[in-house]
Amino acid sequence: MTHGNPAATDALLAMQAALGWRAFRVGGIPWCRYGATTAMTIPLAEVHPVGRSHAEEVLRESGCLLALFPTSARTGVGCMQHMVRDKAYAEGALQRQFRQMLRRGERHLTFHELTWGELAIEGPGALAAYRARQGLRTPVAEGAWRAACEMGAAAADFTLFGCRHGRELAGFEILWRRRAGYDSVCTVVHPGFFKVGAANLLLYRSARALIARSDCHYVNFGRSGVPAIDGHDRFHRHAGLTEEPLHMAAVLHPRLRWLTRVGAPASWLPAARTLLGPDSRVARQLAALGVASATDMSLLPG
Repeated sequence: MTHGNPAATDALLAMQAALGWRAFRVGGIPWCRYGATTAMTIPLAEVHPVGRSHAEEVLRESGCLLALFPTSARTGVGCMQHMVRDKAYAEGALQRQFRQMLRRGERHLTFHELTWGELAIEGPGALAAYRARQGLRTPVAEGAWRAACEMGAAAADFTLFGCRHGRELAGFEILWRRRAGYDSVCTVVHPGFFKVGAANLLLYRSARALIARSDCHYVNFGRSGVPAIDGHDRFHRHAGLTEEPLHMAAVLHPRLRWLTRVGAPASWLPAARTLLGPDSRVARQLAALGVASATDMSLLPG
């Protein structure tokens, strides 16, 4: 459940808006519209008290067709969140390939804590390259990004890490301070630096720096996707992160709920995803439909 400084939530929403997403609050809970059809709560792995009436309000206000969110209710489908809890987390937890890439990163890059001022100036370059790799054509709104960074600095609830190749920012991680640990809320790696281990260096050194703090008992690096992205989850396993279960629920727009009654989605979704291909956006939307079909709305929080 969201807690702490509301200014930090404002900064998080402003960051998402600067990246071209529609970010908003409904009933105090932060949401972001990803693509044309889906609204998700943010941070992506945080459990908010979303019930049926709340989700339907989100669908009305956002124009989305589906609301997707982690839940404390035992309904929907399972996924995994990627966590570091071991205070002794070190290289012994890493698998060989990850450790080799970490060594490469240490040879070619420098890692350190960033300031918001540095991120405001240097972040858009890495963001633009990252978004182009993802097929996102909306340019980074640099003025809005600088304003979001000013809000993040004022909130004082975030820790930033980055790695550089010379003077160029190869990647950065934004983590939100919570009661007992940190949640990753933005990870960006310039695709030109994947081969020199930027992602490996950024994750490992960030996790080590934070879990070593006396008041930090976990670092959460987000959750698996719906459907799961094998390479993404494998990367986190190879980094020695533990997988902890998380329930995902979804509420479909009332006009479309008949779709969950056209046969059992669990029986035809795998074939549809195979036909469309693993990277198809339509296949991902179908997977979210499967979450809605598996969600018993009567079990959601009031």
